[in-house]
Amino acid sequence: RDGMKWCIEALSVSSEIGAPGLGGHFDHIPYREWSDAKRYRKNIANLILSFRTLSHFAQHKRQKFILWEQMYTPNEVPYTIRQTEEILEKVNRGARVPVYVTLDVGHACCQNYRHNKEDRDPYIWLERLAHRSPVIHIQQVNSTSSPHWPFTPEYNKKGIV
Repeated sequence: RDGMKWCIEALSVSSEIGAPGLGGHFDHIPYREWSDAKRYRKNIANLILSFRTLSHFAQHKRQKFILWEQMYTPNEVPYTIRQTEEILEKVNRGARVPVYVTLDVGHACCQNYRHNKEDRDPYIWLERLAHRSPVIHIQQVNSTSSPHWPFTPEYNKKGIV
């Protein structure tokens, strides 16, 4: 409830300053919840419902979209390509304004939890989801972390972007 209140207030501020939408990462699932498959599914269903509800407030505040940033751990969803695709599909059924994903190429490289090999490749994330992401966080990264390196000759030699 506190999180939803904060998001609704943020939507009001976003609207007042003339921004077309609100975005960020808005969730965190405690370990005891994401370590139990049934409770994890229930939490994700609650997140989807919360984002749909938030989209109704966004429409009321004349916002055009909501951005939901992809992360790199199961307790901050979405964290895999498949999960992102599924969540976007579900949340947008019944949403009043579109919910898009903010892709962070560094988050694709920090998969230290269950995932497929493709989930560690920022280029596959972009191939599969860039069309659903009006904001893409580009940074120079290596294949195992998200160091937020600049695009300089020194770091471009080390990086994969």
